[in-house]
Amino acid sequence: DLEAVAGHLDAEPELVNAVASTQKSALHSVGSAEMAELLLARGADPRIETMLPGGTALLHAIIWGWPDVAAVIAAADRAPYNMRVAAGLNDLEAIEDGFDSNGAVTDAARAKRAYYRPNYGWFPWESSDDDQEVLDEALILAATNGHLEAARLLVAKGARIEGRAYETTPLLRATFRNRIEMVDWLLDQGADPNATGWLGGHAKGVTALHLAAADNLGEVIERLREAGADPSIQDDLYHSTPAGWARFYGHPDLAKRLAWWRR
Repeated sequence: DLEAVAGHLDAEPELVNAVASTQKSALHSVGSAEMAELLLARGADPRIETMLPGGTALLHAIIWGWPDVAAVIAAADRAPYNMRVAAGLNDLEAIEDGFDSNGAVTDAARAKRAYYRPNYGWFPWESSDDDQEVLDEALILAATNGHLEAARLLVAKGARIEGRAYETTPLLRATFRNRIEMVDWLLDQGADPNATGWLGGHAKGVTALHLAAADNLGEVIERLREAGADPSIQDDLYHSTPAGWARFYGHPDLAKRLAWWRR
């Protein structure tokens, strides 16, 4: 509610940069570009970090896959200025600048990557300085935000279609955000439709089909079916098939179709 937030800030302007116990500010919590614009106009500091280095509001938006919010924040400040940011903003020049003359990832491009989970239900993970991890993670973030140009460049630079960071893959994250063109491209590049991974605290050992079923993503489901997705695979936490996920999330007709598909 833009009007309500504006009213609170009129009464207590200092709230714009107040932080919670996680060190997240209001700017970390926005899910709309309009709200981000309001907070920045009222003095929100885009360089505030969470307790983990690199945890700016910009990175929060990129990890969640909110490219419109990320664009607004980036116009004010692009901290932490690493490969994550370049990929998440579809900035091809910044991606190129992330490599030295020998083709290795620069220190700046791999810096400040400790922050990785936008909420604390996500399982523990620690980043490393490995070039391959930096590239694979960047591809995951490009996929999350639907940035095909960045994805193509990153693959040309050595990112792997099946590369993993925090136990997820580009296809899982593209499905999570219903990035249909990205899903098509990843499958065309050889992404395994039955690869499993984690997404947050509730999705352990899931396939892309589990995630698509949970959100009733019909177009993605059809593409996964054509690519050979197996609807009989069970996740690791609930031991449920995609049909079970569809049923649990309130899509009974889809659940029936997926159950029939298994036959």
